[in-house]
Amino acid sequence: MNYVSIETEEASLLDNNGEISQSQIDPNLFKATAAGNSEPFKDMAREKKENVSTKFVGEILEICPSLLLQVNAKGDSRSLLNATKFGHCDIASVLIERAKLVEHEDEELESGVGASRQTIRMTNQVKHTALHQAVFHITVDVVKILTREDPDYPYSANNYSKTPLCMAAEYKQRLLTKIER
Repeated sequence: MNYVSIETEEASLLDNNGEISQSQIDPNLFKATAAGNSEPFKDMAREKKENVSTKFVGEILEICPSLLLQVNAKGDSRSLLNATKFGHCDIASVLIERAKLVEHEDEELESGVGASRQTIRMTNQVKHTALHQAVFHITVDVVKILTREDPDYPYSANNYSKTPLCMAAEYKQRLLTKIER
């Protein structure tokens, strides 16, 4: 039998017989482990990654707020468009909230549109807004965030003559399936 040294923190999970004590573990995780279900652990990993990512994004924007409205080398991707494309609700929220802080610092930008709305309305090379991206990639939670933050914006058609609403109609079945989950 191989003996392994157990750290103090890990030892507190063991009962008097050296078995894992169920009372020391989240009951849902214990049940999932017993059933061989790894989904709750994947969810935990995603949540931890989102929390670390949102904190990191917030810290970067605190150091350099001008990055919020910057384009990449191709002049194509903006931070909010990327967050919506990949369904990162928490990061999209951080970006919008950060834009609101900039908005209050500068009051209104030259265009007369606040920074948060300017961020939401930015387009890429094919004239996709963040809402176009969110609809195209079926990220329903991000669609809700964007439409709640800027409900009166009349979204224009992209280079393919598609508005977000037109795209939603085309992807209706995919959207309905995602919403029902």
